[in-house]
Amino acid sequence: MVGIQLVLFAVGWWASARGATVAQAAMRGLALFNFGMGIGTALVGLRCMLPYFVAYPFANLLSLGAIVVLWRAGQAITGPRYSSREQLVVLLVGAALILWFGRSAVSGQQRVVSYFLASGWVAVRGGWQSYFRLRAEALRVAALALLATAWTTAALFFWRAAVGLTSDVRIELNDPSDTSSTLALILMVAVFSLNMVFAQIVFGRTTAELKRLSRHDSLTGLYNRRAAFDVLQTEWKRFVRTGVAFSVACIDIDHFKAVNDAFGHAAGDVVLSKVAQRLRQHARPGDTIGRIGGEEFLIVLNGCDAQEAGVAAERFCLAIGEMDGLHPAAGQRITISVGVATSSHDDVAFDDVLARADKALYDAKGAGRNVVRQAVREEARRQDVR
Repeated sequence: MVGIQLVLFAVGWWASARGATVAQAAMRGLALFNFGMGIGTALVGLRCMLPYFVAYPFANLLSLGAIVVLWRAGQAITGPRYSSREQLVVLLVGAALILWFGRSAVSGQQRVVSYFLASGWVAVRGGWQSYFRLRAEALRVAALALLATAWTTAALFFWRAAVGLTSDVRIELNDPSDTSSTLALILMVAVFSLNMVFAQIVFGRTTAELKRLSRHDSLTGLYNRRAAFDVLQTEWKRFVRTGVAFSVACIDIDHFKAVNDAFGHAAGDVVLSKVAQRLRQHARPGDTIGRIGGEEFLIVLNGCDAQEAGVAAERFCLAIGEMDGLHPAAGQRITISVGVATSSHDDVAFDDVLARADKALYDAKGAGRNVVRQAVREEARRQDVR
């Protein structure tokens, strides 16, 4: 029955991985782990009907392989820095010992000891590595649950191995003794607990990814319009509270429609990605960049007065102008027009700052493009900062 439940877990994880956008490798690993453990458990349960090698050594091999796969799945979900050599050594050495001592029932005790030692090592190492990586992501509850489950399992494995090495007490999990039955039950609970912990981590990753997708542009990875405006609103509230000015740069790629018409939308997407990357490279760490339209970008320059904003806008304009063309043979040069506005105590809301920056952008486009125009208060003359 337990074997069937684990196989059903495997089917569930595998089906989930097919429709998932995150943690697919880890979910497939969990499917293989549950499948291996489920088949191994089922073979042990059918020991009276199966040959010795299938019911004992082969079942141990399946379970050990499943545990190593779980170790790798844990690394995939907590950060793909794999211990491939160590995993391979543990698997090969453990399998070799199981096969060597599994040649007959006479050396069955040594076979089980080999299985417990190899599995215990995997539990110690895998639990320890996952603990630190999950803590680094502030997933402390999941980290502690995973470590506690892994190390409790390892302690049971090592204890049974020690009993097998120092006494004649049978240590097979299917031995009809109260101790073996209790141990088997604890291990099954551990397997279910691991599935629940991994499900929590996968759910958290999926939720985080959905949140990220809801706030980021899928093509450029920049903030989308909604997220950029949220940042702008936050910056406005800070300005009202502290009086520290901020600036807004509205950016438009010059003649972008001509790029799409001449080279196709795929080429246009390449241009958008390149421009986004270039803007990131030349923005300050505290600035926020968003794509708010087809070829329109918005940069919130926090703590930036009018003079500093003008310098920053010039930097963006020059950086894009120096960027490699769309295609060397085409000789296509990409440029941008920029409109800049700085918050003023005459403004009523952040919309006022944005409207002035947007009007300055249209002034820049009307002046021939590839220029910066900086908005000032209505009573002052607009000035070209280029």
